Amino acid sequence: MKIVYIGTADGLAETLAERLGQEGNDVYLLSDKVFPGKAGGVFRHRFYRSPRKGESFGELLRSISPDCIIFAGNHYLSGAGEDEAETDVTLLARSLRTAATLPQVKFILLSSVEVYGNVKEKADEFAERAASSERGVRFIREEQLLDIYRKQHSVDAVILRASQLYTNRPKEGERDFLSRSFSAALQAKGALPAGVFQPLHVADFVDAIKRVIDSGKHYVYNVCGSAELAAETLWQLVCRQEKLQDAAGVGWETSGCAALADNSRIKQELGWSDFHSLEDQLQKGEIVYERLPEDKRKRKKWKVPTVVRQLAENFLLFALFFALDVFCSSHSLFSKIDWLMIYVILISISYNIYQSALAALLASFAYLYGQNLSIMGLGSFYSFADVVLELMKYLFLGLMVSYSTNLLRQEVWSLRLDLNMLKEEHEDLKAINKENILIKNEYEERLLTSKTGFPKLYSLVSRLMVQEPERILMETMQVISELVRTGHGGHLPGAAGQPLAPAGWRVERRLRNGRENLGSIGLSPDL
Repeated sequence: MKIVYIGTADGLAETLAERLGQEGNDVYLLSDKVFPGKAGGVFRHRFYRSPRKGESFGELLRSISPDCIIFAGNHYLSGAGEDEAETDVTLLARSLRTAATLPQVKFILLSSVEVYGNVKEKADEFAERAASSERGVRFIREEQLLDIYRKQHSVDAVILRASQLYTNRPKEGERDFLSRSFSAALQAKGALPAGVFQPLHVADFVDAIKRVIDSGKHYVYNVCGSAELAAETLWQLVCRQEKLQDAAGVGWETSGCAALADNSRIKQELGWSDFHSLEDQLQKGEIVYERLPEDKRKRKKWKVPTVVRQLAENFLLFALFFALDVFCSSHSLFSKIDWLMIYVILISISYNIYQSALAALLASFAYLYGQNLSIMGLGSFYSFADVVLELMKYLFLGLMVSYSTNLLRQEVWSLRLDLNMLKEEHEDLKAINKENILIKNEYEERLLTSKTGFPKLYSLVSRLMVQEPERILMETMQVISELVRTGHGGHLPGAAGQPLAPAGWRVERRLRNGRENLGSIGLSPDL
């Protein structure tokens, strides 16, 4: 079975690809990034970078022609902002638009129990959707979009509303349920929401997805952890593991957490059960909190603004070249070098046109200072023609060099963008070519190893390649007899649909005629 998972490369995608791949399914991961480290080589799966264009995304799904599509989105485990939620909803719309054109495809949407809001009793699949959080509103929008395609386009769809998912490796900086709990315990600031959670391990959630793929019959399933865990208890367990004070400087709000959901339907219908308990795993030390390296945890140093840095460098270079012009004015050789012009050209090549104009003005003032003149003293162009031309030379060359350099930089930047786009297309084509090679090798293997492939044809041809003329006719007759038995099962249909004489009897008659013909031409009929 071809199964496509649309989402980011996180712990859920890794566990799902490993489980489905072990059971002989072809797993395709459509994500914006690959698995980090060596995780991608542990299990068999195919990775495709999710295209940004909608048409390319649909063409990619059609080329895979999946039997099942599992949609999680790029921000399923972590809480998503407004822009990120819009991105996931748009991605879901593209997926549903393509799934509606694929025959007999099953679409599974991974949702959350946050769509029920804060209710006092456990909510079953028939409860009304009334989210009280931004994340719950996002999943309601996704479910409503799925309802439209299910009713109007008859898409075979299933919604799995999961409770708080976690893995054995929460990480610092991540925004999933357990990672945020560890971060809150380490920071120990503010007031935390009090309530009860239903933690669910990703391995148990993947088992529920597998059961729904095989024999799910209903439209909505609640997949929740059976062991409820209070927020205060989770806080104490996390603090105990990290060797922190339990409740120092932390207050508890009266507003509850996400609603509790009833998971009896999936247990009774599909025989699903969760085997992991977050409380037991924390007590046994099976949960390991991964911290960021020290260099990443350090705050970024304050950077000097680019404009201020360029101004400072411009004035330093001016001071350097002005000093060279003053000190070398009495030298017989170095006095012939125009140091100020070198300074203007250097600034024009290295910086933008504004710094080049400033450099031209500074060089002009330095030249006038060397000539003991001022701009106000240049009353007549004819009397100071050489000085005016020298100043125009600074200004003209500086601006022209700077303008030409900026044009070249923009052209290089455009070429780099084209190069990056070509690299991305090259990577996509490499992935497609790799898949085509795998398909070609598989077909070659089937053709070479099947009973009706090249080995059968080779054996038939080799039997006809005999040296003795008297055996050619007999071998030909035997090959024709085998082909007749293979192609028609021993009978040839007549004109009226009735079987003719058995193929073996007809071949035997041809053999007798062949022996008579061999005897008539002088060859021995006994072969």
